[in-house]
Amino acid sequence: MKKVALVFVVAVLVPSLVLAWLAVRSLRDQQFLLERQQSLLYQRVTDALAQNLSDHLAQQQQEFSARVESLVSTNNPSVAAVQFDNQLRKSWPLAEIGFCVTLSGNITCPSPGAGPAAQRFLWTTAVFWRTRNRRRFIGTPATTAS
Repeated sequence: MKKVALVFVVAVLVPSLVLAWLAVRSLRDQQFLLERQQSLLYQRVTDALAQNLSDHLAQQQQEFSARVESLVSTNNPSVAAVQFDNQLRKSWPLAEIGFCVTLSGNITCPSPGAGPAAQRFLWTTAVFWRTRNRRRFIGTPATTAS
């Protein structure tokens, strides 16, 4: 009787326990793979959204540059500098305020009497414009990807 019980344990119970252990281990591995695939999927979606956003911003920047070039080319630059805020807001709906600064750092547009948006802009940027230690900012043209 002891031999039958020992054979039963060795032939049935031990392999069953080994198979159960392998099944649990396989489930953990499958869960890890599923989480990794889900992470990669989310990363691809995020990358696609970021690329779409980047493309949209580049398009808007090009459109803005074209509008500014159009405004300057149709008017005398000194006149365009004074009327830039009004002209820009009329020709480009995304513009909230347009401003022009001379090389010496004087703001030619908007004037303080141009409205509440202009006053708010001038008030919030006053410290920047009045800083004695002026810095020269040079814009770089956007590179186009092929």
